[in-house]
Amino acid sequence: MFSFDPEFVARALVDAQIATWEWIESTDELRWTSGQTEIYSRPSSELNTGAAWESIVHPDDLERLIGALRRALETETGFREQFRVAGKDGNRLWIFGYGRASRLPDNSLRITGMNIDVTDWANALAAAEDRFTATFEQAAMGIAHVGIDGNG
Repeated sequence: MFSFDPEFVARALVDAQIATWEWIESTDELRWTSGQTEIYSRPSSELNTGAAWESIVHPDDLERLIGALRRALETETGFREQFRVAGKDGNRLWIFGYGRASRLPDNSLRITGMNIDVTDWANALAAAEDRFTATFEQAAMGIAHVGIDGNG
């Protein structure tokens, strides 16, 4: 049977900018199993509750993210959300988060999940959109965007 060397997996997770976590609803305890320091530049002791986590989520994304968490808990299902957080250095980070709710033996609820830093992708997409827009806005002559069939 094939298996990965745990050291190799740990190195890959750091390079991939992935953080794994578990949040216990009844105690508001947030535990990080890996990656939070590399992505957020904060030790797990600074992000050890849901309230601490909420404090770094961009205000425009917070209500939607909390709603996704609540729905996952109520239905014992999962969620996938893209949202922004404040990095410790003041930079805005784009995160793609996955989570799944489950019951613990004491019947309390938890969500386990993974956050992936997609900031580089989001910045590259924004730059490509800016270039595309500039092509049309700054052209010396008319430009049209049409399909292969000639329809716009």
